[in-house]
Amino acid sequence: MARALSGKMVNRGQVTQFGYATPLAQTVRYEKSQHRPHPRHHTGTMSNETEILPALNEDSFDIVMRGYNRQQVDEYLTRTKQQIQGLEQRLAQAMNEAQETRREGEKARQELAATKKQLEGAEPSYDELGERLSQILKLADQEAASKKTNADSEAERVRKAAEEDAKRIVADAQGQVQRVESAARERVDKLLHHHTDLVRRLTNVRDSVVELLKDEDAAPLVEDGEVVSRAEPRRDGPPQQQRPQPGQQGQPGPQGDAQQQTPTAQAAAAQGAQGAQGAQQQGGRGGSGQQG
Repeated sequence: MARALSGKMVNRGQVTQFGYATPLAQTVRYEKSQHRPHPRHHTGTMSNETEILPALNEDSFDIVMRGYNRQQVDEYLTRTKQQIQGLEQRLAQAMNEAQETRREGEKARQELAATKKQLEGAEPSYDELGERLSQILKLADQEAASKKTNADSEAERVRKAAEEDAKRIVADAQGQVQRVESAARERVDKLLHHHTDLVRRLTNVRDSVVELLKDEDAAPLVEDGEVVSRAEPRRDGPPQQQRPQPGQQGQPGPQGDAQQQTPTAQAAAAQGAQGAQGAQQQGGRGGSGQQG
C-alpha cells in the first residue's frame, strides 16, 4: 500500500548517544500528516474505499536514530487493528443482512406458493405477480452475495497491506541498527589506534629522557690527565670511591662534577617532559579531530 509523505525536514546536529559528538549524524524527521477519525460503521454498500480506510493512506512516521518512533508505530498498528475490527463487524453485519434477506426470500417463496395454490383456476393476470416476486428475490440474493464478496475482498486487502507495512518497518529498523553498530565499531577502532599511537610516542619520549640521563651519569671526569668514568663498575668487586690525590684537595671531586652536571640532566628531563606534553596535546587534538 503506497503512502504519501507530506513533507521532509533534515536537521544536522550533535548526537551524544554513544558518548561522543559527531556532526555527520543526521536526524531525519518526516512530518506526520493530519490524523483523520476512524471510519464509522455503515450498513450500506462498501464500494467506496476512502470511507473504509481513510487513515491508512495518510499515516507516516518520524525517523529517529534507531529507526521509526515506537509510539507512532504502536499507534498505527492499533488504528489498523481497529479498522480491521470495524471491517469484520461490517462483514458480519452484511452477512446477517444477507441471511435476513434469504429468510425473507424464503418466506416470500412460501407466500408465493400459497398464493399460487389460492389463485389456481383464477384469472391469468395474477401470474404476473409471481414472476415479479421471483425477480425481487433474485435481486436480493445477488445483492447479498455482492456485499459478502466485497467485504471479503476488502478484509483480505487490508490484511495484506498491514503485513507488508509491518515487514517494511522491521526491515528498516534492522538496517538502521546495523548502520549504527558499524559506525560505533569504526569509531572504537579509531580511538584504539589513536591510543596505541599515543602510548608509543610517550614511550619513545620516556626512553629518550632515560638515555639522556644515562649519558649525563656516564660523562667522563678528567683527573690528573686520566679519564675516569663514574658509571664504570669494578670487575672483581663493588665500586670504590676514588680518593683525591695529594695536592689536589682544592680541586672539585666527582661530587662537584655531578653537581655541575645536574642542571644539564635537569634540562634534558625538562625537555623530555615538554616533548611528552606536546605529544599528548597533539594526540588530544587528533582525538578531537576524529570526534569532530
